[in-house]
Amino acid sequence: MRVLSAIKFVKPFAGLVVLASIFPLISPPLAHGQALSWKQEKCVRYSDAWDKAITLYDKDKMSADFVAEHERFIKANCDHDIRVCPVSDYDLEVANAMVVASMNAGTASTFPPFTCRDENKELPNFKGK
Repeated sequence: MRVLSAIKFVKPFAGLVVLASIFPLISPPLAHGQALSWKQEKCVRYSDAWDKAITLYDKDKMSADFVAEHERFIKANCDHDIRVCPVSDYDLEVANAMVVASMNAGTASTFPPFTCRDENKELPNFKGK
């Protein structure tokens, strides 16, 4: 019975575990024989993690703005002026997995673009003032 309880606990985190375990295998490419800057390297690693995440998570369950802004962040070489707000519980699950994956890749937990600055947006599990 304990095994079943453990499986029920671990199952929701399975995608996160797989995503986190791939990062030691990712190494950034060299641009014309030159080493990438640390910012470029972090962006390459983060982009690779996103590519893996959308194979592990159902992109159709993510909110359209979450996906669009996230992909815009990556295409803009991880420009931190672009903010991504996880508005659904599923978005938040993916965002949490991306934070853990980016940390496993050697970036800080502050590297991912997740923040919600629009006070009019309803956030999952927000209790209000």
